[in-house]
Order: sequence, then structure tokens, then C-alpha cells
Amino acid sequence: MKRKCLSVVLLAISSFTASAQNTFDNVRALFIANCNTVGCHNTNNNAGNLDLSLSAAVIYTQLVNVTPVNPAAVTAGYKRVWPGDPHRSFLFRKCNQGLDPDMTLAQNEGAAMPKNLPAMAANERELIRQWIMFGAPQTGVVVDTAVINTFYRGKGKVGNVVAPPPAPAGAFQVHLGRMFLPPVSEIEYFIKYKLNLPDTVKVNRVDLKMPTESHHFIIYKFLPGGAALFPEGLRVNSSGNYVSFTNAWQQTYDLQLPASTAYLYEKNAILDLNFHFKNINTDTVLAADVYFDVYTQPKNTPGEIMFSDLIANYVIPIPNDNLDHTFSQSDVDFAHNNWRNWNVWMLTSHTHKYGKDFDIFLRNANGTDGQQIYEGFYDTDYIFNQGYYDWQHPPIKKFENPFQVVNPWNGLIQRATFRNYGNVPVSFGLTTDDEMMLYYIQYTLGDGITGLSEMDKKYFFKAYPNPFTHEFEINYSLENEGKVSIELFNILGEKIVDVVEESQSKGSHNYKLNTSQYSNGVYMLKVTVGDDLFVKRLLKAN
Repeated sequence: MKRKCLSVVLLAISSFTASAQNTFDNVRALFIANCNTVGCHNTNNNAGNLDLSLSAAVIYTQLVNVTPVNPAAVTAGYKRVWPGDPHRSFLFRKCNQGLDPDMTLAQNEGAAMPKNLPAMAANERELIRQWIMFGAPQTGVVVDTAVINTFYRGKGKVGNVVAPPPAPAGAFQVHLGRMFLPPVSEIEYFIKYKLNLPDTVKVNRVDLKMPTESHHFIIYKFLPGGAALFPEGLRVNSSGNYVSFTNAWQQTYDLQLPASTAYLYEKNAILDLNFHFKNINTDTVLAADVYFDVYTQPKNTPGEIMFSDLIANYVIPIPNDNLDHTFSQSDVDFAHNNWRNWNVWMLTSHTHKYGKDFDIFLRNANGTDGQQIYEGFYDTDYIFNQGYYDWQHPPIKKFENPFQVVNPWNGLIQRATFRNYGNVPVSFGLTTDDEMMLYYIQYTLGDGITGLSEMDKKYFFKAYPNPFTHEFEINYSLENEGKVSIELFNILGEKIVDVVEESQSKGSHNYKLNTSQYSNGVYMLKVTVGDDLFVKRLLKAN
């Protein structure tokens, strides 16, 4: 008789009617029907110190970011609800019951929910998972219930990724998903992922599996303080300048770094995961998951740190005339922030559907093309020239024994050709109906750049950006206390301003100079430290 009453309640809410004011109201109704009404979590029997007979506001504070009572869940580092991460949300693990195949409830984690009753309907469990994926907010409609209802009523397709086995010893696995996309649409999601590492580690391999409907998957790492500026859960706004780039994939790929190299993941590192996928089906909801295994080493393992960059050309206006249009860009460290050569291990390119070719050259000091080091016509594994550029599976060029040495002050030249056969002109943009022109580079730091000024080496002096627009910044370091003078002159030798004129302590120093009132042209920065004198040439160009 009790089960019959429960069925009536579930029938009333199974379609997630519009009467609820926000997604949490729908989620709370499910918990009340399954866990309060049947007698597990109420005033008389608040199992796990969870009472679902209280107000919505109190229930929310009992669920979100709260440590569970179960000792095994506490040891695993779970929260009752971990905003943005259903896999570390103990409440969802308890009611999952096979919806997510890699979340089997351990014996010491207690009974599944609802206790001694059949599992909730799949779309109901999915609502809980999606609410958590979108940050588990207390207010607001964050889940399109029509989409997940359609999926579980037989009009859905799952991206072709099979859940891999658990990560082996010395590695950890991250599962992003499940994410849903309506017919004939695309989206680019970002989500914070706190690693909770016990210590800083080195990473020498990242094995990623993503569905073929994916456009790309990128791992960024938040700079200190950056993660706090963004909400938990799936979002569509990027993290911009608050992250450093780590890895990118355009297809399933096991990225294994060369021996004696590794990425550095700090103990408190927070990743920002970026997933872009598209649903071309006209009447079917697409569900997508991404998995990646991260292989770690102790932080004191010998070897070089591997660095990564995405280098883009944003100025690519492509008319829709069905003709070839080629764009080039010199990628040079004009500010001379890098004092050591790059030992390049890997290069790969990225365009959208109008891309026809992508080449990369070493740049000569005078700005002309040097040696070509990347040919876009090669196959994905860079084994043979297939005679065309496959923009969906671009070549991945690896330089091993030895790495390719690049002087960042000379830089590289990227050159890409596009043919727009569509109905409208396109330019650089984030959707697959826009275009992109960029390459992904991984490198270690090599020997010092030859010809480097002895003063630059001694004081690690930097003046950047160069060219500059409305301001530039000066950084340097003193080995000992001493008198410092920094003066700015125009091309005629006339002093414009005294930037610094004082005795300074040992250590690092930094200044910013507003130059919005200065005209375009060449300027000279005269730097005197004790008996040492050197001059930096700067260019202002709006």
C-alpha cells in the first residue's frame, strides 16, 4: 500500500511540470517523495542526520557542500552534493543505481536510495545528476527537463565513448558528464575541476576518450585566485586570462610525453575543462561523456617541465566567394620575456570546416620564412603526405631525438588557407559556423638565447609589451642594494620622463608607465644600475 502511494506521487512529478519555480524545487520534490514520505529522512528518523521534512532553505543547507556521515564517503572526500561533480556527490552515488556505470556503490557506503524500494525513474535520477552538473544552485531553472525527458523516452543517442576501466595505480581518472544537447545545436561548456591532490605531482601521460561528435576538449589550469571568479558547474563563459593552457584534443588520443619530461600539477591546482560538441541529428537528443586518465609521478622525479601554448591568428576575414584565401602571422616574443630557447616536442593545428591547409615555419630574424617544420597535408600521425588538409583530424607532428629548437625572439610563422563555400562571410569565432586559425605547441626550455645582453642576463630586465600602446611595464631584479636610474627618451634624444631615480633594495622591482599621452614612434629606455648602463629600444604603435 505504501508503494502504491509513492507511485502516485512520482506520477505527479515524473514529467517535471512547470509549477516548480526552479530546478532545486523539482529535485527536492523527488527527495521528499522517495526519502521523506517513505520514512527514512524525516523528523522521526533522520538517517544520516538528514531531515527532508524541513523548509526548502534548510534542506538545501543540509545537502550542498556538506560532509556526509558515512565514514567511507568521508575517507573518499565526498560531499553530500559537490556542486559541479556528481561523481563526488554521495547523495547521487546513493540514488544512481546503474544510471552512471562507473559509479558502483561500495558495500561500506550503505544501502542505495530509496532504501528497500526500486530505483527512481531514469529521467528523475538524471534530473538530480544534471542539477549537480550545473552547480546545484538553490534558485533558477538550470536544467532543460524537456531535453532529458525526450532522451529517456527513446529519442536519444549516446556519444560513442565506452566507460574505460578504473585508472591504474599511480593514475587518477576524471569523468566529465553526462551532458545533453538538443537536436541541431552545438555548445561549448567550461567547468571547474578541483584536483584535491595530496601533494604537487608531475604528469607524464594523459589518456583521453571523447565522442566523435566532439569538436575539441581542452584542459586549462587556473592561475592563483582565478578559480574563485567563476561559478561552480557547467557554464558557457570562458575563463580567459585567468588560466594557463595545458592540453588540447580534437579526437580520442593517448598523450604520452617523452621520457624525462612532465607537466607540473601543483597540490592546490584547479583545472578548467572545456568541451565543445555538436548535435547534427534533426530529432534526437545527444548525450556526451568525456573520460581522461592522468598518470602521475612524485614531484622530485628528475626531468624537464613540459610547457604548452595555444597561439592564434584572430584576424582572418574570409569572404564567401569559394576562392582560396591565405593568412599569415608572425608569432614572436617582441617583449623578450623568454630568455631561453624553446625545445619543441609537438605541434598540431586547428581550423574549422573551411580550412584547406596549415603550415608552420621557423621565422628568420628579418621576418622572412625559414625552414618549414609543419605540413598540414600529412595524416594525423604525421607518417605520410595524404595530399589534403583534414581539418577534423589535423596532423600531430612530434620532434623526437632531437626536439626542434626555436628562438622565441625570432619566433614562428603560421600560414593557413581557407575556402569559404558557404552563404555568408566568416571570421574568427567559437562555433563551427565561424572559423579559427591557431596551433598548439608543447616545449621544454632549452639553452639560453645566444647574443643575449649581459645586462639582461644580470638583471633579468624586461620591458613589455613591445610594441606597446597605452602603457608598458618594467621588471628587473637586483642582486644587491644599489642606485637605479631609468629614463625614457624619444628618438631625438629628448628626455620624456624619469621613471626611477632612487636607491633600491635587493630583490625584484616592478613599474608601470602610462604612455597614452605620447605619440607613436620609437623610444629609448636608458637604465643605469650602479656603474652598469644599458639601453632598451621600444616602439609605440596603436
